[in-house]
Amino acid sequence: MKAVDLFREGDLSTIEAYCIQISIFQDAMEQVNETGVTYKYTNHSGITNVVKHPALAVAEKASEQILKYANSLGLTPAAWKRLDIKPKDIMEDGF
Repeated sequence: MKAVDLFREGDLSTIEAYCIQISIFQDAMEQVNETGVTYKYTNHSGITNVVKHPALAVAEKASEQILKYANSLGLTPAAWKRLDIKPKDIMEDGF
């Protein structure tokens, strides 16, 4: 990839937040992959229900944040369009 000189030192906190959200997403999905999308939960009344894994909500929120930061950092096709960057401007040798 070819640098297009868009990043500034002030972007470092956004890059850090982006990386943190990716880590949160990966951790949440690891929990889901180990235990499943749903699990049995017994409430205080003794009734057992099948419920969605709480880590899925964490993963969904992290995914939203990842997309937000990726757009902010110019890492998505939508951001490229907004910044008037064409894929050929950032790609070399067809990659």
